[in-house]
Amino acid sequence: RNVPDLTVRIGLATGEVVVGTVGAPTAKTFAAIGDTTNLASRLEGVNKVYGTTVIVAEETHRLAQHAVEARELDIVIVVGKSEPIRIFELVGRAGSVESAMLELRHLYVQGLEAYRQQDWDTAEHRFLDCMRLRPDDGPSRVLLERIAEFREVAPAPGWNGLWRLGEK
Repeated sequence: RNVPDLTVRIGLATGEVVVGTVGAPTAKTFAAIGDTTNLASRLEGVNKVYGTTVIVAEETHRLAQHAVEARELDIVIVVGKSEPIRIFELVGRAGSVESAMLELRHLYVQGLEAYRQQDWDTAEHRFLDCMRLRPDDGPSRVLLERIAEFREVAPAPGWNGLWRLGEK
């Protein structure tokens, strides 16, 4: 009774880490340490930007794509990194995702492709189509906001769709 809503965000990355007990004898903790751990932590925070709950790195998606359904969200540079990473939203187990979500994913992919080609009109239409299917679709909202900004101030020559995130 009266259980509060709980929102959980998860970031998943695949790679090598050091796992074990670290710290002083009186303040030991079990931890995973390394670049992959840091990336997963950053991806957890990226969920706040896109209004999502589970974001996976490209390598994780590649390894799990036979078992899960995901939609590509963006190519970003997370805080503390210099290399871009393609990120995906985990949407469910393979074969068990509702058709409306699959349709949304299809429209979003079309919008993302147009966005990367700076075809703002087509991208905007596709993301608005996504919002009609799911009015609270955070990723579509984010890219619609970017498109509005790019209509005011065009991206630099040679821009390829990469987005640098400014907060953890």
